[in-house]
Amino acid sequence: ERCAFNINLYHVMVIHGQLVFGPPTSTFGSNSFVNHFSMVAYEIGDDIVSLSELEHNIIRAPMNSPSQFASRFVLPKSVYKHALKKADCRINFALNCGSISNPEYVQVFTAENLDYELDVAMRDYLVTAKVSSNGKTITLPKICQWYSSDFGRKHTDVVRLCAPHLNDQDRMRLSPNLSGIHIRHLGFDFKCRPLRLRV
Repeated sequence: ERCAFNINLYHVMVIHGQLVFGPPTSTFGSNSFVNHFSMVAYEIGDDIVSLSELEHNIIRAPMNSPSQFASRFVLPKSVYKHALKKADCRINFALNCGSISNPEYVQVFTAENLDYELDVAMRDYLVTAKVSSNGKTITLPKICQWYSSDFGRKHTDVVRLCAPHLNDQDRMRLSPNLSGIHIRHLGFDFKCRPLRLRV
């Protein structure tokens, strides 16, 4: 399965890039995420593909660009024949750039168990999500804001899709009337740590 291969390749490139260049240390500048993800590149078939291109032009090709204004100017525009064709919002939780805002571990994805493994990745990422005691406010990871259009057109779609993956207490606390729910988002820390494989 192309999806599993590309997610695994992404994590190999993140780990390799950290070993060669060190982790990115800022949002912008010489050792920024933008520069780092453009410098790390592999030859794949007849193409040279950067980490940024792998993420946005191959893995996330059928999905929407991040909502941040600056992303329009810094994301690559290349088109690849081996880009994924099917959108799946769970991929946002599977991709781990090494930020300390992401889970510490990544798993190896397989074609045979991809659906289950994407659910596990989503559940692992949503450990940081919290529901208020009255069930009317949910705090979600920042990627739920950046990639909100991947989850649906209404603001409640992201909550509806995330709810089954919350811990039992938060899931039970969540108000059944999602139309009145208030969504907050956690900050995103661009400091990095080495990725670890879950074995």
